[in-house]
Amino acid sequence: MSVKFRLYQNRNSKSEHYNKWFGRALVADVISTDQVATKISQRCTVHPADINAVLQAMAEVLKDELEHGCRVKLDKLGSFKIGMHTKLANSAEEFIPEENIKSLQVIFIPETCVVHGKRMKTLLRDVKVAETPVNTVVKNKANANSNQTQNP
Repeated sequence: MSVKFRLYQNRNSKSEHYNKWFGRALVADVISTDQVATKISQRCTVHPADINAVLQAMAEVLKDELEHGCRVKLDKLGSFKIGMHTKLANSAEEFIPEENIKSLQVIFIPETCVVHGKRMKTLLRDVKVAETPVNTVVKNKANANSNQTQNP
């Protein structure tokens, strides 16, 4: 299998990349925790219900550790840590957390490896890409709509 992508043209006339083409990865589907647990159980001897319980406990532990300011590293996956967006202050004394901290976020840093002398994300090491075929249903619908406007 491969990750599908679709080509898009930059139509922002204010951009230095106006009219240039770029690819955007498409999401094929969303799988639930239960589906992840089932797929994991197919690779080992653990029952999906037990895996589901471990995944739920992992989410709780991850939350607790992030709240304590820890970075959580999961081997072969990556690390999670807290990041924040803040407003600037003119001095350290003027920085008031309640006013200057705008938001918190969870930052995921994927694990990396070296392949053929280049660093890459471990999770993406074997990923292949392919352009998605043109959706003929949408294309035909657009043609039908243009024909309707031409013939009142």
